[in-house]
Amino acid sequence: MFFFSVVNVNERTSVVSNEGDNPPPLIIMASVPPIYIDNNWTETVFNYGWCTGSGLYTDPYVIKNVEIDAHGSKTGIFIANTTEYFRIQNCDIYNSGIKNQTDPNPENLSGSAIELKNVRNAKIMQNNCTKNIGCGIRFSAGCFHCTIERNFVSENEQCGIHLSEGCYDITISENNVTYNDYVGILLSQRP
Repeated sequence: MFFFSVVNVNERTSVVSNEGDNPPPLIIMASVPPIYIDNNWTETVFNYGWCTGSGLYTDPYVIKNVEIDAHGSKTGIFIANTTEYFRIQNCDIYNSGIKNQTDPNPENLSGSAIELKNVRNAKIMQNNCTKNIGCGIRFSAGCFHCTIERNFVSENEQCGIHLSEGCYDITISENNVTYNDYVGILLSQRP
């Protein structure tokens, strides 16, 4: 069974969501520890075979086909402070977040499977972000011109997908966001 909904927050942010119970089929090529990239893409591509590309529109950096058991680390994939084009695709990320956090405020979450902060030009697609302590996918302040599409985001203890205040021109489409404890998709905006 599928449910389809669209929510327009403003002229530059839209949400489209499909719901079902099956994650996308994944082809995992490597199991890796949590990934942390803070504007150091060149070093990451040089040192790790699971990251390719040059950061251009026609050749974005790509993190693809990896499995990350975060083992309670704050995030599975954290990317910050970049305007280069990149894509996270076909990854399986679980067990992120710090246990025993009791604050239900999503602004104070303890971690996410995928977290982006102050980034541009990102595509998060066809990933499985399940069973995390915080959110499945979280965009912190300063994210612009990004796409979240065709992800399976389920059974997270906080939000499925969370866009913090200060994120804009974000498209969320065709994601399966179900069975998250706090809320499915949270768009934080102050009046």
